[in-house]
Amino acid sequence: MAKSSLNRRNVLKSVGTVALGVVATRTATAQDVAEGPTVYAASEGNEDVEEPTLYAIDAMTGEQVWAFTGPERAIESSPTVVDGTVYFGSRDETLYAVDAATGDQEWAFTGPTDSIIDAPTVVDGTVYIADLDENLYAVDAATGNQEWVFTEESSKNFRTFPVVVDETVYYGTGSINEDEWDFYAIETATGTEDQPFGTVSGRPVVRGETVYLFSSDVRALDLETGAEKWATESDGARGRLIMDETLYLLDSDILYAVDAATGDRKWEYEPPSRLWSSPTWYEGTIYVGSADTPRGHVYAVDAETGNEEWTTNEPDFDKPLSPVRATPTVAGGTVFVGSDYDGHPPETVYAFDAETGDLLWGFPEPSFVFS
Repeated sequence: MAKSSLNRRNVLKSVGTVALGVVATRTATAQDVAEGPTVYAASEGNEDVEEPTLYAIDAMTGEQVWAFTGPERAIESSPTVVDGTVYFGSRDETLYAVDAATGDQEWAFTGPTDSIIDAPTVVDGTVYIADLDENLYAVDAATGNQEWVFTEESSKNFRTFPVVVDETVYYGTGSINEDEWDFYAIETATGTEDQPFGTVSGRPVVRGETVYLFSSDVRALDLETGAEKWATESDGARGRLIMDETLYLLDSDILYAVDAATGDRKWEYEPPSRLWSSPTWYEGTIYVGSADTPRGHVYAVDAETGNEEWTTNEPDFDKPLSPVRATPTVAGGTVFVGSDYDGHPPETVYAFDAETGDLLWGFPEPSFVFS
């Protein structure tokens, strides 16, 4: 069986003590990671939070444990927490490593030549991170020393998260108005291109031994041979998650489930509000956020049937849940989400009961209520 590292944007890793991670920023990217009963959340800084800050929050109470204010520009990279260290990037062209228990800086890598807005991938003692200047870096997780850098030849606007399978890191970049992506296979030991995929149609996402391409359709290719396994029509899948041989997708504000082996659609779920965040799976339930204005929602959907289990859109829900663009994180029977709303007091992390949708706490405590 191939060893595979999935990007933690969509899949929760929870072993032993609860592992959590949330980002609440106005751009609302998110990462599902952490170690211990702690939620890690980043604020990019605004009139309420004067400087970019990474918070550690007690997962049971919603109380602040510590705050790290090292970055000079906005934190839009989601945190990745591995072996007691929080890794995240910033708009100040720096990758940071912070002690998860104390908030003390362990090291800062200043090799990037442009902003880092994507979450790091950490595998076997190496941090893989991309900047906006077409560079993919491998950095020693313990020291912050650069191991290698892979630089692209063409200018692109979007990136995929690095995914490591065996001794190869897979990474793709695409143009803003084109349905074409440069897809690379890079040796983890040397940073040299191992297997040139060239240009592919659709955003490539690696899961296990399959490459999924998301564009006007969804296609599944064999990772080694490139042979097509299946293809299905799509209106432009956005959020995506694969779990238990099922692919969960957001497509034109519809959440639907697809058999990962055949491409056959299993069910569809269409709520009254605009779905936005990538979905998260937890114990047979899919959790997804919506980006309505001024009020967002979180939906819980049965992963087998597509039936709605609960939503935060209830008449007695008197706390201000702003647009939820960040992927929910679920662990220990609790759903954690980051919400954002420009012009309102501060970006907030919320905790909901995973079975009922009841609000447990908000950080910071919301200061206004919807009428």
